[in-house]
Amino acid sequence: MTGNHIVAVEFSPLEKRHANCALMNLLQHLHDGVCLFDGRQRLIACNDRYAEIYKIPIELTKTGVSLIEILKQRIVVNCIPNVEGEAYIADRLQTAYDAVEKTDVHHMRDGRVLSVRHKPLDGGGWLSTHTDITEIYDLKKEIEHMAYHDLLTDLCNRRRIEDCVEAAVREIKRGSCLALMFLDLDNFKEINDQHGHAAGDAVLKVIAERLMRCFRGRDVVSRLGGDEFAILQTGITEPGSLAAIARRVVDLISKPISISGKKMSVGASIGIIYSDDPATDVSDLWLQADSVMYDAKNGGGGNFIARQYCPDIRIAC
Repeated sequence: MTGNHIVAVEFSPLEKRHANCALMNLLQHLHDGVCLFDGRQRLIACNDRYAEIYKIPIELTKTGVSLIEILKQRIVVNCIPNVEGEAYIADRLQTAYDAVEKTDVHHMRDGRVLSVRHKPLDGGGWLSTHTDITEIYDLKKEIEHMAYHDLLTDLCNRRRIEDCVEAAVREIKRGSCLALMFLDLDNFKEINDQHGHAAGDAVLKVIAERLMRCFRGRDVVSRLGGDEFAILQTGITEPGSLAAIARRVVDLISKPISISGKKMSVGASIGIIYSDDPATDVSDLWLQADSVMYDAKNGGGGNFIARQYCPDIRIAC
């Protein structure tokens, strides 16, 4: 640029060729798959990583190959998300035609998770980058699982069931109710004292497995800490059925447990609060479930008590 004038620089064919070579060398060293298409959805260039991610043969990586040809090849080698092939092609073509910058996460049929960023270019065409985020995604899921599950038993933890109870109260429907069950083990301290904490941990794992056998898949079974457990049941149409469930739990928990060749036994004291009131106060629900569980425990253990939720906790139910 001289003064206020812009001087156009002309590159020779040789210089352009060198520039293109340098660009392709750069693309080949990227960890991500990269592809560039023109406004007619024809391939301009892609790197080897892009072909590797989608198992694209070399003849389909040449300039001028259509996007549809490449997408059909992905279907042939099963390198597509968990959708029907035609739907996948329609979605990818629509993304190209919309000319809107976006990032999609694709859960592939082979278990991989890919992040695909689509960026439209001025004058038509678009550039997309394809990143395999499977390891990151799996790590994220593992961290989320750890945040909401008990490390010893792998049951839901207090944080998780508290969230579930709040959601369940909001979704109480006419003609049904939810039930919050508190369970405390009887004589568990003696196991720790007589056999050690390793034996106690082993017993807690067995108890967790037994509890999971007693409840439906949609019920939330959690360990609150120590030897205390809580179970959330929803969609209950007959509160009277809670007694039968609690009796089954008490009976199953009381069966002897063999740890390292030694027979050990614990019991269970259970308190249940059920509610069909959409205005249920979650904090009161927890307090009442805890209180009725201690009533069962103070009655000698190995027992259960079920009561209906009271809007005012000071009222004797």
